[in-house]
Amino acid sequence: MSCSLFDIVGGVCGAEERARHQSTQTVSLSSCSKDIRSHKRFLQFSGVETEIELILARSGIFEKPANFSEMTVCPLHRSSLGIGWRRASRLCSVPQDVSGHKKESKEVPAAERGITLQHSKQIFELTKILVPVGSGKRLQ
Repeated sequence: MSCSLFDIVGGVCGAEERARHQSTQTVSLSSCSKDIRSHKRFLQFSGVETEIELILARSGIFEKPANFSEMTVCPLHRSSLGIGWRRASRLCSVPQDVSGHKKESKEVPAAERGITLQHSKQIFELTKILVPVGSGKRLQ
């Protein structure tokens, strides 16, 4: 079993570890409709309004693809790219080349809020590095 996101982000497909009922069945990405408001509030980011937009953005897809209606997602990718996603670090995730942080400083500043959709897209266009929506960033 593999979902459409496996080809894009890699990893493994499977059941979501924290789920009570372990299912490996893929679902249509278009059917993903979990409420993401508390996730956005907790990580302090903006720019996405639906679970679908969140999953796509964290996959590096900033525009709805032509084959969107055919895309599927497994429970593990849905969780790890959706509301189950957690920041890897409490530090700023923006690459130093575009962050404006002092180059002399070896210390990475603490994150103050989450990266917005627009900022994630800009970083990707400039550096080809995907910094997922919600990752930590320091305010300028």
